[in-house]
Amino acid sequence: MEMLDIGYLLPAAHCDLGLTTKDKGTLNAMVFAGMMASSQVWGFIADTNGRRKVLIITLLINCCCTIASSFSNNLWVLVLFRFLNGVFICGPSAVIYAYTGEFHTGLTRSKAIIWSCCFISLGTIALPGLAWVIIPQPWQVQLPWCTYSSWRIFLVVCSIPGLITAILLGVFLPESPRFLYSQGRYDETLAVLRRIFSINNSCPPQQYPVIILIYLYRN
Repeated sequence: MEMLDIGYLLPAAHCDLGLTTKDKGTLNAMVFAGMMASSQVWGFIADTNGRRKVLIITLLINCCCTIASSFSNNLWVLVLFRFLNGVFICGPSAVIYAYTGEFHTGLTRSKAIIWSCCFISLGTIALPGLAWVIIPQPWQVQLPWCTYSSWRIFLVVCSIPGLITAILLGVFLPESPRFLYSQGRYDETLAVLRRIFSINNSCPPQQYPVIILIYLYRN
């Protein structure tokens, strides 16, 4: 939703910001430019600092950038924030599949990733519906530097799913057990595996049959 929302608000933002056709093309391209510029960086950060941490931080910062962009009073401020949106959208876009896959064995990994991909389609379907409901509304609040109208509210609404996801990740979901194991954090890995076992089998974590994890080096 964050990647595609700009295409729906451009007709409304055209009057507020005095956009030309070239300006509209620039705005549409900025989020993808940000993603291209940062894709390699997020892979490295996720591999060294953890998938969950990257997901939470990037989703929260992206939400802040989107809210800030809704207060833009000229084209170049909006262009800057759209570029930053692309940078921070790239983090969860790249990491989510590794994070999801590392909670599954070979038997269920493909299915889990396919289900994750389905939510891209659901977001794409929901986006025009939201735009149809919100953007035509005559909502306006006069601020000292701009008129805060319905297309700006649409931007903020599109950031809400990412904010909710970050909160849910922070409250309910642990770090990837595979990442923890690769970092030598065996006690934390075992705690996560026990929790997964307990939820999957509706039993106490103490019934998990593995007692200790060790690292096996194979030459």
